[in-house]
Amino acid sequence: MNPQGRFSQKVKIKDKDQPFVEQRRKTPASARLRALLIATPLVSGAAVMMIELLGTRIISPYFGVSLYVWTSLITVTLVALAAGYWWGGHIADRKKSAGFLYVLIFLAGIFLLLIPELKKTFLLLSSHLGLRLGSLVGSFLLFFLPLFLLGAVTPYLVRLYAYDLGHIGKVVGHLYAISTAGSFVGTILTGFFFIPHFRNESILLFVSATLMALSLVYWLFFQEKKRASDLLLLTLAVSFGVASLLGRLYASPQQQAAKVINQTRLRLVAEENSAYGQIKVIEANDRIRVLVLDGLTQNAVDLLSGLSVHEYTYALQLIARSYNPKGRTALAIGLGAGTIPSELRRDGFMVDCVEINPVMAKVAEKYFGFNPAGINLFIQDARYFVRNCQKKYDLIFLDAFNGDSVPEHLLSLEMFSDLKRLLRPSGVLSINFFGSLAPGYSFGTSSLSRTLRQVFAQVVAFGNPPPNQIGGNIYFLATDEQKDPGQLIEVDQNRCFPPLYESLSRLWEHKIDLSAMSSSGLILTDAYNPISFYDASTREKVREGMQLLLGKMLL
Repeated sequence: MNPQGRFSQKVKIKDKDQPFVEQRRKTPASARLRALLIATPLVSGAAVMMIELLGTRIISPYFGVSLYVWTSLITVTLVALAAGYWWGGHIADRKKSAGFLYVLIFLAGIFLLLIPELKKTFLLLSSHLGLRLGSLVGSFLLFFLPLFLLGAVTPYLVRLYAYDLGHIGKVVGHLYAISTAGSFVGTILTGFFFIPHFRNESILLFVSATLMALSLVYWLFFQEKKRASDLLLLTLAVSFGVASLLGRLYASPQQQAAKVINQTRLRLVAEENSAYGQIKVIEANDRIRVLVLDGLTQNAVDLLSGLSVHEYTYALQLIARSYNPKGRTALAIGLGAGTIPSELRRDGFMVDCVEINPVMAKVAEKYFGFNPAGINLFIQDARYFVRNCQKKYDLIFLDAFNGDSVPEHLLSLEMFSDLKRLLRPSGVLSINFFGSLAPGYSFGTSSLSRTLRQVFAQVVAFGNPPPNQIGGNIYFLATDEQKDPGQLIEVDQNRCFPPLYESLSRLWEHKIDLSAMSSSGLILTDAYNPISFYDASTREKVREGMQLLLGKMLL
């Protein structure tokens, strides 16, 4: 293969419409350009996958990381690449020079630089369209243009290399193989290295800088001097234009939040990327510290007393210990801010805790006072742990959330069967579920009830949300022994956040009649678990409330 370039020594021909069939002598310059053109699909292929994977992290604060978000990102990526393939092949036949290709790559880098600023406007606008349409529109507005331009790269390169139609198949195969190899490298680097260790904006900056540097190499070494000078001036102008943006990208979370606190009295304390979502720690009025995962509150602690301000952290234990007051061993699935394991340890329980996200454990210890001493903390997936665990427990707490919902693989017939195996004969399973009792919104609550009844002899539920409220905490308890304690154990007023004391004291009065739901919902299994689909409207309402409360701070 011998690509087109003005630096090589050519045999002059009269037909100016067929410059790629000219015979060229090999020169050091042509060899260098050939190397650059081989590196180009490698870099563009890596960039495409890095943008696609990073896209879920960028839009997750407003739409979560549900099936809809992945579907939207994949859809936008495929549509953008398809359009780019078509347009790239069409424009290559008209331009017939490598210079324009690197202008396209440079523009893709520019658009990536703008995403951190544009996301605040685009996601706020698209969030009003709901979870499904909103995530699709937001993904399109943010990522279509750079992906479209990168999609044009490989077909354009095919035209540059196609000096001999007798070898066109080989050329196409080589170039797409190189591009796919780049996608492989970009996927591995992004998922295993960049996302867990760097902020989203820093990764975007890296991808953008790489694309722009690729263009710069061509303009410096292979472009005509006058045109190269013009393009270099453009590069300098763009560099100065984004200087303020780069300074803000690397500002500390506290510096970024300085303007917000004057208006909303909210302060961003910390921000961490992880393989399992974006974690933020926010303080309200210098009093309440909030743990946010992918845009949804996971827990909040009163800094003066050290007590959780969320009812579920007390309710789960009250219910479980009321139905099994003699229990002394506990398994907590999901760490969060570490409140439930810490309280159980303080009461003399032997506590095992499973948390999939190592970054969450560090955040809980650093910002929420969690002390792992005396708690057996396992950093691994809960299904894997439960499947291989040989211990028996008196109490098991399932309080694992991926943003606004419990991961589907933890809410299935098979998972509950495995959890039942870990319970002692009088043991109880206590689940924190975010659902609804309102007509048309109760699919998740009904399905969880039906599924638990397939495994356990007794299933009860408690919750304070009014019947018509869309979205609220519902506390399930499942056991293989028929029990009726008659009431919940007394709430320790000294270890309860004061505003919650009254509602917790009356929680027994809010026992839910699950028999009314027996005819609705589905039995959730590993093979078929559509809970995220049917409960999407409930999660939409919750996210709307968070967006009104925190606004741009989520981003």
